[in-house]
This record gives sequence, C-alpha cells and structure tokens, in this order.
Amino acid sequence: MKTRLLSCTLAVVSILTAGALLSPAPARAATVFSDDFSDNDASDWTKSTNYGGTSVVDGSTGSMEVYLDAPPGGTDLFVTATHDFTIGADGPLQLSFSAASGPCSGCTIRYNVYLDGVNIYSNPTFGAVELASLALGNLSLGLHTLGLGVTTETASSGHFYATFDNISIVQTPIPPALLMFGTALGGIGFLGYRRKKLAAAA
Repeated sequence: MKTRLLSCTLAVVSILTAGALLSPAPARAATVFSDDFSDNDASDWTKSTNYGGTSVVDGSTGSMEVYLDAPPGGTDLFVTATHDFTIGADGPLQLSFSAASGPCSGCTIRYNVYLDGVNIYSNPTFGAVELASLALGNLSLGLHTLGLGVTTETASSGHFYATFDNISIVQTPIPPALLMFGTALGGIGFLGYRRKKLAAAA
C-alpha cells in the first residue's frame, strides 16, 4: 500500500514538473474593452438619469462628457453612461481611465464609476484631471456593465459635468501552468489525507 501511495505521489509530482517545463510563456494582458473617443462619438454608451431636464452624454470633443443643466436645481441628481463588455476567460481585470468632475460652488459634485450597477469609486476633482486605475479582480464569465457618471447634491443651478477619456479594461489570463500547479497540490493533499485515513484504520 505504501508503494502504491508513493507511486501516485510521484505521478502527481511528475505532472507538475512536466507542466512547468512544457507550459508556454506567461500569457500577455489582453484588452477586454477600450474607448478613447478618438472618433468623437459616444453614441454606443447608454444614458440613464433621474433628472427631468437637460442631461447629455457627449463624445464630440474627443472625450466623453456626462452632464446636466439644472435650473432650478435639485437634490442627488445624476447622469450615468453605461457600456457592456464581455469576459471570456479567467484572470484579474484592471480598469484605467482619466476623469474630472467640474467645479461647483456651494454644492457637491463628483464623478462615479459603477460595475454592474454598483458604485465602486467616487471622487470630486473640482476640474482637475485624475488618472485612475482600479483593480476589478476576477469577474464571472459573460456579460458585465461599466458605468461612468456624475452626481451633484443640493445643486442650485448650473452646468454640472464630469469628463472621461482613455478608458480601458485589461485582463491578465491565469497561466495554464498555475492551474496545473493548483491541481497537483490538490492531488498531493488528497493523497496525504488518504494515507492518514488508512493508517488510522490499520
């Protein structure tokens, strides 16, 4: 029985070694989604808002401006632009973009980032451009939604906006050798459990 367990262990180690030797070079990062608005077009983004007045998603200036013109104002007004993207492989994701929210006197205005409808980042930049990079982790395979927008609280009146540019979602696939390594470790752990169980029954 000991010889049999040793043979199985050696087989698992052999698989692990072979995977390390035969696996290809580390997988390169792949762009899942990007938009730099160089075509001056944001019509493929979908607008949502809770404001009944003028609200716009505009890409005609080479970046995307999301704004609302709010006389006579309101409370917790927002405009959001959303775009779907598809995940077809496992691996951590990184979202990068540049953004700015407009200056605001006597109110709060900020730009927001949403993933599948959940706010994952929010920041008031008061006109300054921020270069942001957010780790999205591993998402389930299939369709997801990125949202970028502006929110203003206790607004009186004015032009409330946020701008976004150079948006990209990049994924680094999990190397096959790493997956094989995890499988091999699981096999070794199972053999150790089985050995203890047989020893206890003897």
